Amino acid sequence: MEEVLYKFKVATLFALLALLTPAALQAQDVTYVNANGEEATLSDGSYTRLTNQTELSAGWWVVDGEVTYENRITINGAVHLVLLDGAILNAGKGIYVEADKELHIYAQSG
Repeated sequence: MEEVLYKFKVATLFALLALLTPAALQAQDVTYVNANGEEATLSDGSYTRLTNQTELSAGWWVVDGEVTYENRITINGAVHLVLLDGAILNAGKGIYVEADKELHIYAQSG
């Protein structure tokens, strides 16, 4: 009976893990150096990981690893971009920021 219960618990655990998306598994707070040179923290859920979006809306975006774009990235609103340590952002055709938009870029560490 104990073996059946153990197998049931293991199967339940794997079923729950399968429900988690990769983004949920990677979700975490992010620290960065703000405009005043001080360490600040973005809480989980307050930012979006940059993957394949070519139009960035107002808010906080985080680059983790290497992200490459062949097309131009367009900024819409006040965009805050945090490059995690070791991150690389390749913008093949550049980043377009209109006069009334803002792009702020931060590093994870100084």
